[in-house]
Order: sequence, then C-alpha cells, then structure tokens
Amino acid sequence: MRSHSRREGPVITLDGPAGSGKSSTAKAVAKRLGFRHLDSGALYRALTLGLLRSSVVEADWENLSEQGFANLDIDLETSENGFQVLIRGEAVDSELRTPGVTDRVSFVASLPASRQSILGLQRKAGEDGGLVADGRDMGTVIFP
Repeated sequence: MRSHSRREGPVITLDGPAGSGKSSTAKAVAKRLGFRHLDSGALYRALTLGLLRSSVVEADWENLSEQGFANLDIDLETSENGFQVLIRGEAVDSELRTPGVTDRVSFVASLPASRQSILGLQRKAGEDGGLVADGRDMGTVIFP
C-alpha cells in the first residue's frame, strides 16, 4: 500500500450485509471526522476486474488459491479522503462499477481465498488510524 500522509485517530468499522447503506454512511462519517474511508467492496470489485482482465477462465475462479488472487496485484494508494484502488499500479476506480464487474463481484467476494488475499491490505490501511472502514466483517475479522 502506498501512503502519502500519516493520520491519527481510531479505526471505526461499519459492518452489515450488501445494500444496507454501509458505504454511504461510512463515507459521510469519514468526511465529518476528517478521516479516510476504506470501502472493502471496492477491493472485491478490483479482484473481480483483475480476474476479468486475466487469462484465468471464469469457470476456474473458484479454484484459485490465495496466491492466485494475490498475483492480480491489487493495491491501495492514499488519497485526500480515502484510497484509490490500483491494479498493477494502474488506478481503476472508474472501472469498478461496470456491469461486468457488478454481475460477478458477489461470487468473487464469497470465495475464502479472495477474502484472505486482501486481509493484509485492509489491515495495513488502518495502521495509522483515522479510518472509517465498511464491509461485511470489518469489526469482527479485519479490525477485531
């Protein structure tokens, strides 16, 4: 993960199922507190986009190991209010909500190897504090 500034403060987590308003709430809280916002859904979307760009056949996605997902080279770069998602050093935020990614992201996020592959990246995002993180298991698994 690339970092350009150090912030201090707690890590605040918002957990909940898909479509429950976690990201909207987390983004508003982060803005109000002057904290960064980590949207874990964007990381799963990046994994999905990385897979779509890769030579891995979609039928084989469920057989990928944690290392197979790590080889997609997903990273975060700090920005003014949060993080920019990178694949192989390329900013991909504008491509994360395309129909092809949206149609497949739930499946990718359900794979244990995908979840393990970004665990360290998510935890590293919170090392300096000053973070509002949203996801299905932010407060129970990522930042217990």
